[in-house]
Amino acid sequence: MAIKLDIKTVTNLKSPGRYTDALVKGLHIWVKPNLRKYWIFRFNHAGKQHNISLGGASPP
Repeated sequence: MAIKLDIKTVTNLKSPGRYTDALVKGLHIWVKPNLRKYWIFRFNHAGKQHNISLGGASPP
């Protein structure tokens, strides 16, 4: 399910998993079991899926 990934929403994520942004196709935030958060951009090129890490989501 896609949600709006604004700063308040990302800060309040407490369950591990991948969350998809409703506004930007391919943008996800992954919450690891240790609750660290990472931005990932997923896209297809030449028939293959690729993931690009955009870095960690640090708290404000």
